[in-house]
Amino acid sequence: MKQSSRFFGNTIALSAARCFLVAACSGLLLLQGCVPLILAAGAGAGYLVADKKAARKVDRFLKDLWKSSSTSARRISGTSQTEKKYKYKQGSEPTVRLQETSLKPSTVARGESITIVVIYGVMGGPPEGLAVTEKKELWFNEKRLAVLQDESVSRKNGTWKSRLVFKVPESADKGTYAVKQSIDFKGKKNKSEKKFKLL
Repeated sequence: MKQSSRFFGNTIALSAARCFLVAACSGLLLLQGCVPLILAAGAGAGYLVADKKAARKVDRFLKDLWKSSSTSARRISGTSQTEKKYKYKQGSEPTVRLQETSLKPSTVARGESITIVVIYGVMGGPPEGLAVTEKKELWFNEKRLAVLQDESVSRKNGTWKSRLVFKVPESADKGTYAVKQSIDFKGKKNKSEKKFKLL
């Protein structure tokens, strides 16, 4: 009888500890403003922790961001100028080289525009061009907020200037943001990172 009561006592204590752990985790997630997350405790049991206010804020932020963003690209130098600049030898393997990146302004207020420019050279490609992937991501507090651009394009030989403009959403938190960029050709990435501060 003593063994039986000890067993049930331990089971009740374990259940109480499990409930406390779930409640504590839920409280922490809500305090940090996380978007909905599923927590599991025990076989087949699930708890939905949802901070609707935080989720609405993230949703509004992304909608405002995408609504205001625009991209453009143009070739600013021809084949011979680009090959000369990078000392590219005719007949060598096709290549893509990152020349320059910029982000302006470095300090902004909500509603103001950010302009990101990437300049890169394309060499050794066929007449129809090389398949290049341009990617730009917005980061804040070491977390990715959004993919601003992820586009596969065909670029003919020469130097290309790619431009992306977006407005800082009114719902954005103050602090330092990073825009991580990459030009990807055949799995080889040319990377760059630029930061701006929202006052």
